[in-house]
Amino acid sequence: MLDTEKVPAAAIAARNDELRKCLPNPLPFPHQAVMTDEIASLPDVKIQTVLGMVRDFDTFTPDCDPYGERDFGSFDFEGQKIFWKFDYYDVTRKYFEENGNRVLTIMFASEY
Repeated sequence: MLDTEKVPAAAIAARNDELRKCLPNPLPFPHQAVMTDEIASLPDVKIQTVLGMVRDFDTFTPDCDPYGERDFGSFDFEGQKIFWKFDYYDVTRKYFEENGNRVLTIMFASEY
């Protein structure tokens, strides 16, 4: 969670949505979208399906999005739960509270 006293949640949500909606072609560096080795080992057609499901995710609830930042989601894919989440870092790779680099990670819930 970012410090919403410094950056409004709606602004964070818009930036997160902007990166997520670009999948499978994320915004240029320093923003990144990465997947774990287990997701990357899926056949290409399944990877594209997962990326599309992350891109199109719109089931934000207070349970998965309590701060309104749209920085986490989960869904079922072929009987397995998939998580996606954003982390934010500054250039030193420390946690960053403003408009830092965004890393979107996609993983199986079992890998969390």
